[in-house]
Amino acid sequence: MAHPIPAVIAIVERQGQFLLVRRCNPPDAGLWGHAGGKVEWGESLMQAALRELYEETGVRALADRLLPPLEVITSGSDSAHHFVLCPVVCRYRSGEPMPGDDVSDVGWFTIQAMHADPESFSQDVPQVCEQALAGF
Repeated sequence: MAHPIPAVIAIVERQGQFLLVRRCNPPDAGLWGHAGGKVEWGESLMQAALRELYEETGVRALADRLLPPLEVITSGSDSAHHFVLCPVVCRYRSGEPMPGDDVSDVGWFTIQAMHADPESFSQDVPQVCEQALAGF
C-alpha cells in the first residue's frame, strides 16, 4: 500500500529575495520552487532541510523554525505523488548558489516577481515566503 512521503523545503531569504531552484523531476519539473526533498531515515526535519539545501544549491544555512505543512497530491496516467511538505525557515550563512542535485538552475526572487509570473512557480511558493517573512 502506498503512503504519503514526508519531505522538507528550505525557505531562505536574503536582502528581500528568496532562494529558489528550477526542478528537474516531477512533480513540478521546470518550475521554480524551494530547495528540498525527502526526509531520510533517522534525520530530523531541520537536518533534512539543510542537507537538501546544500545538495541542490551549495548554500549553507541555519535552520530556524518550521511553518505549517503543505500537501502535494498529484495523479496522472504516468505517475502519482503524495508529499507532505514541511517548510523550514533557514537563515543564509554562506555560499554562492549553483545548481546541484535534481535542479537545472538557481536564483534569488522577490515575492513581487513571483506574483508577476505565477505560472513559472510551484503552487504556494509566494504564500510560503510571505508566511516566513511574517514570522508565522
